[in-house]
Amino acid sequence: MLDYESEINTPNPVSIKLDQTEVHAPSHQDWGVVMCPGCSDKFAIGHHMAFPTLSSKERVTTDLLTALADDHSYERVHQNSYEF
Repeated sequence: MLDYESEINTPNPVSIKLDQTEVHAPSHQDWGVVMCPGCSDKFAIGHHMAFPTLSSKERVTTDLLTALADDHSYERVHQNSYEF
């Protein structure tokens, strides 16, 4: 098991960049993996297991892809996590 520097425990859906050890979200159920079309970085997306969400997997995927495209257009490095 990896040792992470921090943990996200928000009731909101999140995405966590794969292959990094800074942050994880163990209370979130995995919806799947989304790949950035600009650089092929991969992100796990999911929702908190104890809190219902109005967001769908498709909505979170769309929001993540928008955030990743914005990062590229502003020449920013992707964050290790995004909250939606």
